[in-house]
Amino acid sequence: MLADRTVETARSGAGPPAKPRRTPTQHAQWQEQLAVVAAYRDQYKVTDDNAAQPAGPYIEGGRTGHRDYWTAAEAAIAARRTATSKAPVAVTATSDEQALCRLAADVYRTLPEADQAEILRTVAARTGAAWLAARPRLDDAALAQQHVADKVSTVPAERRRLTAEATQPE
Repeated sequence: MLADRTVETARSGAGPPAKPRRTPTQHAQWQEQLAVVAAYRDQYKVTDDNAAQPAGPYIEGGRTGHRDYWTAAEAAIAARRTATSKAPVAVTATSDEQALCRLAADVYRTLPEADQAEILRTVAARTGAAWLAARPRLDDAALAQQHVADKVSTVPAERRRLTAEATQPE
């Protein structure tokens, strides 16, 4: 099965981090996330093994596979987070987290280009998605991703453009 082969590849060091799971639930989550990435890579015939871009080269907005790319990228980041986190990782965002995502995107869009570029570099570093740093700015598709928006919301707060309270769901 493709997901099992992906898990074995990850264990060999060629894929996302492979650490023993603390619970069977965490292990199952990690395998599911790897399966999403593997299915995407199989569907779109991604052959490179760039650990910085587990979903392969970025597919521009408006092109076939753009939404699928983001699904695979989010799964890869979630797999990394699941593998390195000691606590259970939430799989779906609450309505408050979704609202925060929209707020962060709106604030980001109003910032000068230099600030957007700085946030982009910070988000790329914090999510482990180094390939994002090659982009001039985060597009709407990137800003719609919860794992990206979570990081986008904290950077303006750190730079006092958004209060820290506004970055936390109630």
